[in-house]
Amino acid sequence: MRASPRLGVLFAVLVAAAGIGLGALAFAGLNAATATPALAQADPLTRFLDGIFRQQTRPPPQQMMPRRATRPTTRRKRPRRAPAPAPVVVRDQAQEPKPPADTFIYVMGDAFADDLADGLQDAFAEVPTIEVSRKVSGNSGLVRDDYFDWLKTARERLASKDPVTVGVFIIGSNDRQLMRDGDTSADFGSDRWRELYMARIDAMEAAFAEKQVPLIWVGLPPMQSARYSADMSSLNALFRERAAKADEPFVDIWEAFADDDNRFTAYGPDINGRTVRLRSSNGIHLTKAGARKAAHFVELEIRRILEERNNATVLALPQSGEAGAKDGQGLLAGLPAPPEPGALAIPPPPVLAGPILPLTRREMAAGGALADRPPVLSGYGGQLVQRVYDTGRAPDPRPGRADDFTWPPPQ
Repeated sequence: MRASPRLGVLFAVLVAAAGIGLGALAFAGLNAATATPALAQADPLTRFLDGIFRQQTRPPPQQMMPRRATRPTTRRKRPRRAPAPAPVVVRDQAQEPKPPADTFIYVMGDAFADDLADGLQDAFAEVPTIEVSRKVSGNSGLVRDDYFDWLKTARERLASKDPVTVGVFIIGSNDRQLMRDGDTSADFGSDRWRELYMARIDAMEAAFAEKQVPLIWVGLPPMQSARYSADMSSLNALFRERAAKADEPFVDIWEAFADDDNRFTAYGPDINGRTVRLRSSNGIHLTKAGARKAAHFVELEIRRILEERNNATVLALPQSGEAGAKDGQGLLAGLPAPPEPGALAIPPPPVLAGPILPLTRREMAAGGALADRPPVLSGYGGQLVQRVYDTGRAPDPRPGRADDFTWPPPQ
């Protein structure tokens, strides 16, 4: 039997009414807690109807805090970039004209002459009146005059308009070879070879002596090859001998580039005393420091020659028989008369200060020699130094000396 539609609708209405009633009761209970005392005392139906139809009063809106006034933002203007200043043109002050050169150093020779000329230019860099020039042929020597004739080159330079005050010659590193002797050849180092070689050395010395120009002959340094070094030592002996015969200076640089055993060394002290590399990697040529060291010894000889030349220029005083000396109007007329023999001489004033020494002066030994090896001590002093520094044994105390701790002390 099917249910009637009306019964379904009625059942739905009853369920809805029951739900509404339960919701109303719950809402009435909630309003009762927040209702006024008069409304709370009313009957439940009144509260129900009042809860449905009474207009809810909303709480007053909270008062909003006024917003903090902000400063009006103004766009900062970017400062205008100042124009770049005009470039300041600094004009060099008028410098004093460089004095003309009055001393001319002429360096000649093989590849060693090129290094030596560089060192001499460095040595005389602060002396504008000295000019250093060079004539270099790296593979030349005195043996092969058909390849390069040094005697002819020297004579042409001495006869030219270019003045030469001092000549410097270093040669020989390429001369270990046969020398032509007419239709034959002489072996290197033989007696005939030495005779011919010395004749060419004498011819070079005579060419400079004819023009009254001093010639400084510079010896060769030791080489890395022992055989090569021995041959250069024999050539140095010839240079020294012929230079002494011609009364010309010979500068020996062998020891400046040798070790304690008189053999080749690539390192050694420079002109400032610092240990640096003096020889190139091929064991023959010089480094920049080595060239400056070799030039130091030549520089000393050049300065000695120039000093002697300047001292030779003296003022000739008139003799007693010359004009002007008879009437007392000579150069010596205004000088006081010498004191009589036996007269009391006035002592000179005491020296209150010593000589003025520049702090940047390079200290060197007497005669300008550089220290190329440690000093060799002999005698008791050498024994004492060896005992103290080699074996570490202190010297024996002496009575009365500070290291004598005997007690009681000697009277």
